[in-house]
Amino acid sequence: TANPNSESEIINISLKSTKNVKNKLFEYDFSNLSIKNRSSKGNIITKYLIKKVIRKSVGESTLGGRRIWIDENIGRLNVENRGDYLGSFNSDDKIIVFYNDGSYETVSFDMSNRFRMNDILIIEKFNPDVAYTVVYKDGKSKNYYIKRFNIETVVIAKRFNLISENRGSKCILLSNFKSLFIDYNYRLKNGEKKKKQILVDDFIDIKGYKAIGKILDNKLRMSGFTFNEHILENGENVLEEHDDEKKGDELTLF
Repeated sequence: TANPNSESEIINISLKSTKNVKNKLFEYDFSNLSIKNRSSKGNIITKYLIKKVIRKSVGESTLGGRRIWIDENIGRLNVENRGDYLGSFNSDDKIIVFYNDGSYETVSFDMSNRFRMNDILIIEKFNPDVAYTVVYKDGKSKNYYIKRFNIETVVIAKRFNLISENRGSKCILLSNFKSLFIDYNYRLKNGEKKKKQILVDDFIDIKGYKAIGKILDNKLRMSGFTFNEHILENGENVLEEHDDEKKGDELTLF
């Protein structure tokens, strides 16, 4: 096998039947074998005749994680420090990709992978502990929903929907901020334009990716949605000051 980052493999070795052999089936872990040059003779694995060799698993890299970047101009992975740094990858690590249509998938870090960057909202190293936030418009009810979620799927190269599958549904915003505000505009019945800000952390809990989410608001003609990172100072929430803060219920801080 070819292991770009020297991932150590474990194999099962089956020996041909012989009277002198007690263990006719045993494992060998390549992590116990030192890396040498190609002219080395290698180690004797057994003096008996081998019937079959089967790879049991691929272990961690014996050289440390493989540092990978993505070149946003061509949508290709590389190890030459070109583009955005995705992280240090070992054999079991994956990349997660979120698309403009409100779907996502996890993929391997195979260097042959190619990505259409114009279709992508977020691409990064997959971490199951990261909570994502999405705002979307349901095509049937016309309501705007917000939800926070963790990724639980482990299937590779299969897309999963994050938003409603109703016709006309649209992904509005997506963020991987740990804590964040959402700001948006709306209009009163008399047509007057107002602004509103919500601390998302207090507005909705983190759930699974299949959750419908929570209706963001029932205001008319909502627009101008933006996410802003919520910075914590000394363990306290720091709320951004707003021009409309003292105008009654025109601005609500949750």
